[in-house]
Amino acid sequence: ATTAGVDGAAAGTTRKGVVVMLLAEGLEVVGEKGTKVPNIRAAQLSLEVEVCMNATFTYTPLMGWQSAGLSFEVVSLEREVQGANIPLPRTLIKSVLNMIMPSVFTKLLLTSLPHELGAFISESAAASTI
Repeated sequence: ATTAGVDGAAAGTTRKGVVVMLLAEGLEVVGEKGTKVPNIRAAQLSLEVEVCMNATFTYTPLMGWQSAGLSFEVVSLEREVQGANIPLPRTLIKSVLNMIMPSVFTKLLLTSLPHELGAFISESAAASTI
């Protein structure tokens, strides 16, 4: 889907997917000892992320909503980092988002989909096959 006129977008800009803006203050990532992964600290991290997601869910009265898969892709990423002890490359942030966010969105969507909607869809599908 293509969306134009997203709040905060420049005039004439066309965006694809969903735009999420995040602000983290007092961010700290601690590397495990012995792994040579440094501790990362930032006073403030501001992200504007454009993502494309495709989620498939199934519903059964017995099991409720179940995820049949979710694809997640960061399309674009703008970041502003203040007070960081080391640089935070765009590719690092993008990789972390691609690893973590699919499970976050899957859990969020599974808890947000009402059982009544699933029951309605199931009953509508059953009625249309009669």
